[in-house]
Amino acid sequence: MTMVARHAAAHARALASVMGPGEALSLQRGFGDTAVTYAVNGWVTGYDAQEMAGEVQQGRRKAIILASSVTDSGFPLPIVAQQDRIGFAGKTLAIVSVDEATRRVQGELIAYELELAGA
Repeated sequence: MTMVARHAAAHARALASVMGPGEALSLQRGFGDTAVTYAVNGWVTGYDAQEMAGEVQQGRRKAIILASSVTDSGFPLPIVAQQDRIGFAGKTLAIVSVDEATRRVQGELIAYELELAGA
């Protein structure tokens, strides 16, 4: 295993140790009868007060989804803001923005951070 792969695995383990084991989410592409759903693993949380001071609107949520989970699901990359959605707790949430930089280690994408909106 390369050093980058070891760092990526360590980061994924650190996420799980801090946030718990994650949960089954669905990443959806398309609308209505043409929608295709892919099973992924991740976490959905609210934003803390410090994050709300920026451009994040009140009531929005953040999803952290392991890049390996997205790849393993067969989801056709890239994840597209305003087009793709997340299924969580019986709700479908719109993806407002996709951050591929925050959870990157030595150029290796570990997890996507997604800003979500919806009920």
